[in-house]
Amino acid sequence: MGGRVKSIKTYSKPNMANLHGRIGEQILKTLRQQTVKSDGNIRKAAEECKARILAGRSNG
Repeated sequence: MGGRVKSIKTYSKPNMANLHGRIGEQILKTLRQQTVKSDGNIRKAAEECKARILAGRSNG
């Protein structure tokens, strides 16, 4: 029986240590300029949600 061989796609993680030349400099510059958002807003939203849930439970 003539079965087909299914092709498998593979993906590899880029090696960030081998970025050379202008393109590598641009990529690293962009990565360094990105700001990391604090999780303060997430914590505030979670606390507000928690308070609403607890208030709803105590009311009924």
